[in-house]
Amino acid sequence: MRFLAIAALLCSSTAALAADLPNVKAPPVYAPPPFTWSGFYIGANGGYGWTQGSSGTVFITPPGSSSIPYAGNSVNSNGAIAGGQLGYNWQFGSLVLGGEGDFDWTGIKGSTVPDPQNGPVASLLTARQNWLATVRGRVGYAIGQVLLYATGGVGFTEANITDTRLIHSNDTLRSGSATQVGGVVGAGAEWAFAEHWSVKLEYLHAWFGDQTYHLNTSTGPYAAFDVSTSIHSNSDLVRAGINYRF
Repeated sequence: MRFLAIAALLCSSTAALAADLPNVKAPPVYAPPPFTWSGFYIGANGGYGWTQGSSGTVFITPPGSSSIPYAGNSVNSNGAIAGGQLGYNWQFGSLVLGGEGDFDWTGIKGSTVPDPQNGPVASLLTARQNWLATVRGRVGYAIGQVLLYATGGVGFTEANITDTRLIHSNDTLRSGSATQVGGVVGAGAEWAFAEHWSVKLEYLHAWFGDQTYHLNTSTGPYAAFDVSTSIHSNSDLVRAGINYRF
């Protein structure tokens, strides 16, 4: 009986002591939220572009007379590009839908000597693409933090055409510029290397319809002559970029 009494006393003392101890729990294990491509992003890009353009035929129109075809040749241009983009993605499982707009300043430029058709030509025809902007939709397939996508939409560009001494060696420089609208398609890949940051590499092809440029000057003996040419250009771009995703 004495032994049972001692055992009961020890058990009650241990229970009381355990009740007085603080309740310590292990800290919860942090589980980061699953990665998603959904949300807004903004970024910068840079790369290289080239344009295949045809000047077709250069027309000269003397005052009071009809146009005279004079010369023509192709102008192929190339150069660096740089700019920025912003967009939004929606992810549904592995499917990623989105929209993106971008604006690039371009150094795409090229020159050619027109092929004479009606006599000698002392001339240099220069074509320069000043800027290029696009508004595109994107559809992609996500493999974790890698996104493969196709894209397409509308492209806008401003080009400047300059002719030096097209009519006569004493004539002054003539130039004209215009904004063109066309289509654009492409494809690319993007990799999210950090929680908010991703890098991408993409190719775009933009095509623009015929655009007539009036190359006019206010000085020189042939200032009253109207000089025009029609440019049909297709632009190809390879760009690398970096995005910050909100």
